[in-house]
Amino acid sequence: MSLPPGIAAILPFRPNWRRPVEQGREYLTDILDSRDRTEQRRALRSKPRATLQYTISLDRDDALAAQQLLATLQPRPLLAPLWPRITRTTATAGSGATVLTLDRPFPPDTRVGDHLVLMNPGTEPEAATISALSGDRKTITLSQGLAAAWPAGCEVYPAWQVSILQSVSARRYTSAVLEAVLRLDRRVDALPPAAPYGAPEAEVDGIEVLLRRVNWAANVSTPFDWRPLVVDGTAGPFATLVDGRFSPLALSGEVACGSRDEVDWWLGFFDRLRGRQGQFLTASHVDPLPLQPPTVGGIDFEVAGTALGRWAPYPSVVTHLQVRKPDGTIGHYRIYTITPDFGAGVTRITTIDPWDESYGPWEALSTWLVCNARLVADSITLRWHTTEVATFSLALAAVDTTLPPIAMISSVCIEVLANAPEEEA
Repeated sequence: MSLPPGIAAILPFRPNWRRPVEQGREYLTDILDSRDRTEQRRALRSKPRATLQYTISLDRDDALAAQQLLATLQPRPLLAPLWPRITRTTATAGSGATVLTLDRPFPPDTRVGDHLVLMNPGTEPEAATISALSGDRKTITLSQGLAAAWPAGCEVYPAWQVSILQSVSARRYTSAVLEAVLRLDRRVDALPPAAPYGAPEAEVDGIEVLLRRVNWAANVSTPFDWRPLVVDGTAGPFATLVDGRFSPLALSGEVACGSRDEVDWWLGFFDRLRGRQGQFLTASHVDPLPLQPPTVGGIDFEVAGTALGRWAPYPSVVTHLQVRKPDGTIGHYRIYTITPDFGAGVTRITTIDPWDESYGPWEALSTWLVCNARLVADSITLRWHTTEVATFSLALAAVDTTLPPIAMISSVCIEVLANAPEEEA
């Protein structure tokens, strides 16, 4: 059967699902940071790199086929099915057919010009190129007719053009049993990137708000990493210098996705941000504020204790209160001041946005501090445990919002350089 131009073979070896199939996506961001922890971020990739890694465990004929394919075609461009995104045909596609109808949508980042692979036990796999997708991504038009007839219920996978850029770790348990770990790097093509899937679940002042939470089945890490710079001659006293204006607040944990739709939403969120480049708002996820009825008039938000006000967070980092209300809605209220009252033993929070419910905020389900944040990493690695369930690690870092955009910084630098006096010879 014919293959897309430049492709040496289809990789037909299915993963061993005892270990997760790992699907990676990575952007590239250049971060210009200063001593006060403000930063400028510039995206260096318009579309992400992608990887696929999984274990194959083969015996007899399949082991021989893998041995020969990897020995002869390892450095060549290959076509790899995206195994976690299996779909099946709902109708027979005869030889020469150009339309496939599927039981599940293809991934939302599928583009016209991408490839797919049809598979059925006992049949050689066939590759095809996509020329059109329906709005629900369940009807696919092919650029040319199929070489073979495919029955209803056959498997259809999105397929990537890949290269094996690293050595393949393989092991023989017997003369006829092969186990290997394949890491496949998707080749960068000339097609434009797909539009990010989905839309923000909430926005405040045009900035996306992340409402989804980490999975508390695993521990959530909240490191305290505001370390001083140490000047130490090793032979006497040492001195310390404070680097930055605020604590580098951070949070990391696991996210568990129970469906492909949930996975697609998170990938869309990651694409909207382009890794570390974008900025969003997020609740702290830890330490809900213990609101109480105010002890004085004119105040809506009052917290028991003075610790929050005494060591108030930096105002351009922690910017809002997020209130989860009894009816399920979520409100955001921009913080104006956080002030301790040591006599009353409370902290009072005034907001620019007034409280807009008939009941008091202390009667709401929960209230959290909200900070400006970005992702800590340019990459995301989905660990597919089944074709529906995936987990990944999510790490966030607080950022300051007081610095002007990078275009303004650049224009100022250019103007200064243009007006600088020439050096004498």
